[in-house]
Amino acid sequence: MQYIHKKIDDSESATFLSGIATGEFDDQLMLFHFSRFGLQHIMAISGFHFAIIAGFLRLMLQLIFSKKTATYLLLLLLTTYFMFLGFGPSVLRAWLMILIVLIGYLLQKSSIALNSMGVALITLLIIDPLMIRHIGFQFSFLTTASILMFYSGSDKLLQQLFFKRPLKETVEMNSLNQHGFIVLTAIRQSIALCLAVNLTALPLMLYHFEQFPYLSIIYNFFFPFMVSISMLLLILGLMIPIFPFIHGLNSAFTQFLLRYTYNMPQTADYKLVFQNFALEPLIIYLCLIFCAGLFFNYYLELKKEERLDFEYL
Repeated sequence: MQYIHKKIDDSESATFLSGIATGEFDDQLMLFHFSRFGLQHIMAISGFHFAIIAGFLRLMLQLIFSKKTATYLLLLLLTTYFMFLGFGPSVLRAWLMILIVLIGYLLQKSSIALNSMGVALITLLIIDPLMIRHIGFQFSFLTTASILMFYSGSDKLLQQLFFKRPLKETVEMNSLNQHGFIVLTAIRQSIALCLAVNLTALPLMLYHFEQFPYLSIIYNFFFPFMVSISMLLLILGLMIPIFPFIHGLNSAFTQFLLRYTYNMPQTADYKLVFQNFALEPLIIYLCLIFCAGLFFNYYLELKKEERLDFEYL
């Protein structure tokens, strides 16, 4: 993306921003440093990228158009972006899932994320059954399913440590306590997300790469959020070119962000090493964990319905 390199002063920041916009990274040194901390998923276009782009575009479009018109335009823009990126497994999954949600909105039908992912999975396997062997396919679908099944449960579990307070009680807090509560809530949700993701990402990384960097847990706690800021600044700068300072701000922020990977000494690269991880135990584990996730979510839904019935009475 020559335009990004032209607008972003720092060359490393421009390379990184071009990569997350196109999904193509040619800088081998950057790939090496990101792999040290288990951040390879940041460098692939996925639901993470699509969700940020879709959310920002929808917000901007709804400022100008009606919700229905904005949804049609969003469908067009995201499909154009998808065609530009190509037909990688993670890109196809993300595009299909968002496509189902947007079409459901236009048809006034509610969509369930897990069902949307299932439709995307079946569609991809019909197109190419051998795609199941693709590492990007495995990580994309398994980690997404893990988030959808276990994030809510992990968050509820962590609420025993980071108490969730009612809105009325939060409003009555003083300003300092409100800010502290918001920070603790963000920390709780980040930990819950890390727990949900690593239920499948950890064994999958051990199977494919025979190692898992411990720093991956820490970096995935804050790094995706910081990357989302860089992405939002990039989109904002592209959509509002009359404010060139946005690119300068993004260049400085992204350069600061990259220092977290480039400046970490290799003596800190402690890893969990597990050689000869067999395929059969991995399949058995994944089947058991996802069956447990389905039953657990079913149990949570029953409890929710019972609570609503009790409140109604």
